[in-house]
Amino acid sequence: MIREFWVENYLSIKGRQGMSFVTRSGEPSLTVSIGKERISKLGILYGPNASGKSNMLFALENVFDLLYRPCLKLGEKVRARKPFALASNLPMRLGVSFYADGIRYDYEVSFTPDVILREELLYFPNGHKSVIYDRKFVGGNEAASIIFGQSLKLTSKEKTSLIDNTLNNHTVLSTLGKLNPMAQPTALRNLYKWIEAHVHQVDGDERDFSLVKYLKDIREDARSYAFFKQMLDKADVNILGFEVREQVREISPQMRKKIENDPTLSEPLKMQLLSEKIEDIIFTHSSSSGEFEIPLSEQSAGTLSFLGELKFLYRLINGSHVYMLDEIEQNLHYELLVFYLIFFLTNSEQSQLIFTSQELQLLDEDFIDENRYTVWFVEKDSDTASSLYQRADSFGIHKNLSLYKAYRAGRIGCRPMLKSTLIES
Repeated sequence: MIREFWVENYLSIKGRQGMSFVTRSGEPSLTVSIGKERISKLGILYGPNASGKSNMLFALENVFDLLYRPCLKLGEKVRARKPFALASNLPMRLGVSFYADGIRYDYEVSFTPDVILREELLYFPNGHKSVIYDRKFVGGNEAASIIFGQSLKLTSKEKTSLIDNTLNNHTVLSTLGKLNPMAQPTALRNLYKWIEAHVHQVDGDERDFSLVKYLKDIREDARSYAFFKQMLDKADVNILGFEVREQVREISPQMRKKIENDPTLSEPLKMQLLSEKIEDIIFTHSSSSGEFEIPLSEQSAGTLSFLGELKFLYRLINGSHVYMLDEIEQNLHYELLVFYLIFFLTNSEQSQLIFTSQELQLLDEDFIDENRYTVWFVEKDSDTASSLYQRADSFGIHKNLSLYKAYRAGRIGCRPMLKSTLIES
């Protein structure tokens, strides 16, 4: 779980901005106790369009990408987005403090688009701070200077392997991705594997996500399918279940020839497009007049969105995961969104959900308004064009005044400064 995160000189963020999920108090369903700390399971970012809400998610995603994904060749760019436009000559900086398997880790990294300048990874076994490694850029193509902490008890061979394989354009921990699993130091492998299994990219890891393929996998797993059926029933969309069914389609000779001769299509894609048999998901719906079937392609946008969000919810409540979702409410009815969030908070134990939203009405919900540490407001500084982030419980708003009313009354800011609706001649 994420304790704290900060970022500097990254996309729309110039000066150091951060998020802390540590709270002194809070509803048990909204927090997780780890050691002597309580960590919020929920983080919501509010602000007008182009304020930088999504950029905080991208930065958080990026720091774990740096820790996990190595560059394989010299000359590759560091795996990161761009620096703040008005400070492109300065290094970007990211820092994160998180718990993995109950152990706290603190990580900071400074880098340019070409090289990692400095990084430090600390951990707190038994509550005491220890160094995992401290790495500095030496210059040119020279190997980085890396000092490993004594508590890791790395062998000389393990240290040499890590130093030799750590290029100047990627991090020390990500080097494990280039090593044979048998050659990975145990002390580092556990953390590397934890990031791989528990921290996910913005909107999920499946960049080419296929809902048909995903629902097919769900249908073939009894436990997952039972969960999906239950959630569809709770969502009141009149769906009793679904199944995978093979469909036959006709391809005209003209279309077949066009696909076969298209040089822009890969051979696997051509085979897929030319297949006369395709798989579809057929849903069984209920009504007072009886049951009927509707294919996936004819489901409403809201149902499709809910099906897509369920893949995150299933993992969140059945494991320990960190998911970052950009505008989670798209195409979801407001009541369904509230149900989704409360279901997550009620049934998850060690997971964290961080998302951006434009749904202001959420601020008036008791489970959020009474736990204001879950909300951050984002706005652009008019002088620097940089994004500014502030946690809702830092505004000093009286508990009898809801966040929603305070926002609407202009007590918080973070609202678009709209101009006249008249057309100027």
